[in-house]
Amino acid sequence: MRVLNLEGFPLRQRDLLHTWGQISALYIPLQAMMDNPYDVVHMSRTDLLTLVQWCERLIRIKGSNPSAHSYRLKSLFERSPGGFYITNGQMKGAMILAEFEPANLSRKNWIFNVSAKSLRDLSN
Repeated sequence: MRVLNLEGFPLRQRDLLHTWGQISALYIPLQAMMDNPYDVVHMSRTDLLTLVQWCERLIRIKGSNPSAHSYRLKSLFERSPGGFYITNGQMKGAMILAEFEPANLSRKNWIFNVSAKSLRDLSN
């Protein structure tokens, strides 16, 4: 299995990914570990950059938006031009690398601070 070297990402983003990966391991049951955000290290560098750049186009808001959950974002990305299959965990990791704030870590699908307008624009 290939493991991605995250050296091209700023240290702050790598530290965030590592921290959230450790936190999610505390909250997510063993059978759901494929949803770990650290799963992005198994993506090719090209695929990861494509995914993170897609996430960076989303509009941030101060609070979390219950409609902006990781599984919905994953589905929107997969259906977007240039999108491809990813896991829920890879979406979580990409959102962290794009410096979005996750919430409800005890749930399988994290919610993020993404505007409703961003979701509407992507859904159309």
